[in-house]
Amino acid sequence: MNISIKKILNKGLCASLATLRPNDYKETMVLFTNHPEYPYKTRNVVDINITNNSLNSKAFQFNLIRKDGTIEDISYRYCISKPRENHKFLDAMRNCIKPQIKSFQKLIMMMIAFITIKSS
Repeated sequence: MNISIKKILNKGLCASLATLRPNDYKETMVLFTNHPEYPYKTRNVVDINITNNSLNSKAFQFNLIRKDGTIEDISYRYCISKPRENHKFLDAMRNCIKPQIKSFQKLIMMMIAFITIKSS
């Protein structure tokens, strides 16, 4: 299952697995039943999309789409291996610094653009 879920994810961006790749949708929903926060995490889910990861734009992530239109990311890794006992704490810490990470990434991109223009 681990290899096939990575293949699904690495097929790339997808606005709607339920519509565009129904077999992938079914397989991921089965996998998500192994999530430590199941069934809470998957309540009222009607679709799944694949987007660029919010912290690493070269990576992809699964997002759950609910009936009310809300979207929440879900970790497939938690479904294939037991998360650490402190995973909620680590997630909270990661979410706390997410704005700083995004600002830093933006600053780096601006510096690269500046250096590129300077050296031209």
